[in-house]
Amino acid sequence: KATVSVLNWQGHGHPRAAPTMRAAAQRVWRLIDESTVRRPLATKLVLSTCLTFVADAVVQTAVERRGYDTERAGKIVAWRCLIHTPFAHWWFNALDRAFGAAAAPKIVFRKLLADQLLASPAIHFLFFHFMARLEGKGHEEAMAKIHAAFLPLIYGSWVYWGFVNGTGFYVVPLRHRVLWASCGGMVWMGILSAVNQRANDAPSPADAAPGSGGARGRCECLGATSTSAAA
Repeated sequence: KATVSVLNWQGHGHPRAAPTMRAAAQRVWRLIDESTVRRPLATKLVLSTCLTFVADAVVQTAVERRGYDTERAGKIVAWRCLIHTPFAHWWFNALDRAFGAAAAPKIVFRKLLADQLLASPAIHFLFFHFMARLEGKGHEEAMAKIHAAFLPLIYGSWVYWGFVNGTGFYVVPLRHRVLWASCGGMVWMGILSAVNQRANDAPSPADAAPGSGGARGRCECLGATSTSAAA
């Protein structure tokens, strides 16, 4: 009787709510799938932009609990649209051409190895240099960010993206791998945004007090915050 009552209660008043929501979700997914086939890069750019805005907004307002900075969000979205998403679109296709499209464990492992040893270091290096340039900073300040945060983020990337992209290579169709990576990237872009902002909030070498270690002290500080963010 208790089971019957629960079932009746769940369906009472809205007997068609679940099927309607399911049908709506299926229609939305069908539109995304068709658009990805017809206009692959444009569709991936739009979806990536939306997901990146959401990720950065959550980090700024819920995690860091600061006012929403539209300029900061714009820079993160610029990175995603101008560099990361076009590169990911090309890279996933290149991996399938180089290693094959099959989901055999050996092929997935080779793709993942190439992804984490080649693409990941390059894309993280470019991220900090790109953001520093957008912020009007010079090469020296860009390299200071890279020196401080690069290795901690790479170590974190091997763990996090090893799982995300490994799953993508194994079960996600090629045309949807950028979307899958963009969903996983909501967490990672939030981390990158936070790490970059902490680097900006840290005192510059010129502002450091005498005897504080200058740029070296700044890098050590950034490295500590980056490690915690990547974890």
